[in-house]
Amino acid sequence: MLINYISLYIAIFYCNHVSNSRRVVRFDVDLPYVSNLNYTFDEEPENLQINQRLLSDDPEMHRVTSLPGLVGESLVHYAGYITVVPSKGSNIFYWLFETPKNPLNAPLLIWLNGGPGCSSMDGLFLELGPLRIEGQNVKINQYSWHNAANIIFIDQPVGTGLSFTNNKFYATNDEMINEQFYTFLVEFLKLHSRYMSYNANGQKISRKIFFSGESHAGHYIPSMAAYIQRKNQKLTSKEEIYLDIAGSLLKFVFIFLYFKFIYILNNIIFTSILYKSLLSYRISYWQWLDRSSKSI
Repeated sequence: MLINYISLYIAIFYCNHVSNSRRVVRFDVDLPYVSNLNYTFDEEPENLQINQRLLSDDPEMHRVTSLPGLVGESLVHYAGYITVVPSKGSNIFYWLFETPKNPLNAPLLIWLNGGPGCSSMDGLFLELGPLRIEGQNVKINQYSWHNAANIIFIDQPVGTGLSFTNNKFYATNDEMINEQFYTFLVEFLKLHSRYMSYNANGQKISRKIFFSGESHAGHYIPSMAAYIQRKNQKLTSKEEIYLDIAGSLLKFVFIFLYFKFIYILNNIIFTSILYKSLLSYRISYWQWLDRSSKSI
């Protein structure tokens, strides 16, 4: 039992160390990130300037055509913002990767990291996503889940990762999170309309959607799915979008504290070697971002 507490302490220390580090980054305007912005991550950014391409209602403006360090790969991917509360300037960031295997018929897989407040870019670069940073280069993860589905990594709720609000309008309860995420999905499907069709009854319907996530996503996803089901039942027009939720996959979810300890017991061997490896990977990630910013 003692090793469980030690592992938990190290894990918490590592997360806090990463989240509290003061790093100044200027993002490349050609990348799916905010641009012309210098700020430290433990402060509220001021005078936030966003590349307007990332807010465009033209999906081709969201297409990522180049990525520093990635050479000779034929990924089809899109990144940008979906406005979820226009009056408050609240926007959710996404990064979509189309599967190379029958993308026109493959389902849409959503990935959410937990936290709460953990960016889903962790999932993209460190876990199941197609990109891996190795020194100064970006490599393709041959085991990426995008080989089986069109996968979308989403920074939510607003304020997480690259998602932002202009008026400090952050969700304070599950209902606000659900409402904003539902708006995100509807507006995302309007933007990327190839993921919609009409069923036999003439109802506009999404491609099959699967949820996946870890940690606090075990709280988010059931609540979101229930909210979507309620919204589906209240549609009054065939032009409103029926969100076809087909299933979910939850990994290492945080449901009760007891199960969190069981997770630590069964799934973490947090040695000093692993800690140094993770820290090295994080440093490589930030070095890559710094190099990207200098290519402007």
